[in-house]
Amino acid sequence: MCRIIYVIVEGQTEEQFIKRILSIYFSKFQIYFKPIIIETSRTPHQKHKGGFVNYNHIKRDIQKVIKNGDCYKVTTLVDFYKIPSNFPGKENIPSGDIYEKVHYLEDCWSNDINDSKFIPYIQIHEFEALLFSDIIGFEEVFPDKKEEFLDIILRFPNPELINDNPKTAPSKRIESILKPSKYSKPFHGIDIAEIIGIEKMIEKCPHFREWINKLKNS
Repeated sequence: MCRIIYVIVEGQTEEQFIKRILSIYFSKFQIYFKPIIIETSRTPHQKHKGGFVNYNHIKRDIQKVIKNGDCYKVTTLVDFYKIPSNFPGKENIPSGDIYEKVHYLEDCWSNDINDSKFIPYIQIHEFEALLFSDIIGFEEVFPDKKEEFLDIILRFPNPELINDNPKTAPSKRIESILKPSKYSKPFHGIDIAEIIGIEKMIEKCPHFREWINKLKNS
């Protein structure tokens, strides 16, 4: 049976990740994805898309998609890093480790949407964390910086534990090595992800693996 899962994402990079990587992997399970970038605001003449700055924007998009006749499930790909202040449960987020925090927020989100079609997913800490699943991606795209990226990978138990404050988020670490002008998230980020492969990300990133298994078994 063909199953269509809608994925609400923050921007073009996440959209391309769904199209070029996740969709190919899941096609063997007869699961197909339709990524939708968050609609952040509306004017009489245009719509603005991208970014996760207001919870109400993504809630509206989720509820809209759930009503689609071909929607089997709807999930999300949004960053824990800089999650909006009006996100459900954020004012009472526990003081435990990152996994406890994210599971708590996902449970609050699920309760707020209150629909069996909804599978919440918050990426720890941001998309770039996945790129640290294996050195091979950075090695091929930025060979002269291999040792600097490898040093980061070896210092942490897994890529989801790399961030410890806003100045050291995975994307900030990449920019500190390359200079912001040398790293393009939509271009380099997806190329690196394709080189690494989703299987390695599943192996190295526990919360990401949990999400993949939920989608497989939905």
